[in-house]
Amino acid sequence: MQKLLLIILLTPVLFCNAQKIRLSDNWYIKNSIEIKAEGNIISTSGFEQDKWYKTTIPSTVLNVFVKNGTYPDPRIAMNDFLIPDVSDEFNAKHDLAKYSYLKDKRNPWKDPYWYRTEVALPKQYKGKQIWLTFNGINYRADVWLNGHQIADKQQMVGMFQRFRFNITQYAKAGEKNFLAVKIYQLDHPGLPSPGTQFEVFGKSRGSADETFKDETMKMTGGWDCAPVVRDRNMGIYQDVFIEATGDVAIENPYIVTTLPLPDTTQADIRIKAELRNTSNKEIKGILTGKIDLISDLVFPSYTKHLGGSMPSILVKKEVSLKANETKEIQLSPEEFKALLVHNPYLWYPNGYG
Repeated sequence: MQKLLLIILLTPVLFCNAQKIRLSDNWYIKNSIEIKAEGNIISTSGFEQDKWYKTTIPSTVLNVFVKNGTYPDPRIAMNDFLIPDVSDEFNAKHDLAKYSYLKDKRNPWKDPYWYRTEVALPKQYKGKQIWLTFNGINYRADVWLNGHQIADKQQMVGMFQRFRFNITQYAKAGEKNFLAVKIYQLDHPGLPSPGTQFEVFGKSRGSADETFKDETMKMTGGWDCAPVVRDRNMGIYQDVFIEATGDVAIENPYIVTTLPLPDTTQADIRIKAELRNTSNKEIKGILTGKIDLISDLVFPSYTKHLGGSMPSILVKKEVSLKANETKEIQLSPEEFKALLVHNPYLWYPNGYG
């Protein structure tokens, strides 16, 4: 596989200095059963945040309670059996309900959890399009910003998807903003895989088949020798960030490199990206794709061995977008001969060969 670095710029697009903000610190969570308010109140400055649990993102719900000492590390010894499971049937069988941290010993993983944070957006965001992106949640979510609902659990569902929302209408540049995310449990958390393997080299426990009905990590319900994840990894388990762009946003860039094996004397590079015009006017511009092949900065010793870096590939394409149009753009060797690379340097990704 060849090392490719893609940098795509579309003009006219105006970027501010603080283009992207990663929302990793200053998050708090709490079980929704303990909160009477809803998102329109929780996502405002006037909401009183009392006795919430502090965390960072990414973090599942169970991980928060392990880090703050409410539950022991489930990876050590038999600690996993000191934590209740989302399955009430399993809890009854193994007497785990007594370990619920909730006062009434209610199952701690069945109800949704609120994640809440505050973020001050730069003044430079004024006049820009502002976007909120979730790289991964599990399993469903409602999202509120400054008292306004951005998305609901019908729109935002599935563990292996990214979710990106235009929040320009509700975001406040140069001010503090309040974000609240309500995370829901799997639709089918199921009963953990049959049996418990207390016997060394005992029979297989099989898998928790109910979780297969959801778009989630199947082994969270237990899989042969994989331990059960008590909360089924509910939470925000990937990065969350806010960014500002001009009227045109570049989304989902994708590169495919093909070798006509067993021939390795040339590589076919194809680039795809979606361009979204968020304005009410037609915009024309130039899509510029730059590909650096084997960078001295990334692989100094390797490039010295090869005799130096290969020259960068630069391709440009005129693009016209109608008002509010989203268009997929492709850059291919048929259109740009530079994307057919001769005698490419090949390498294995670290740890894979």
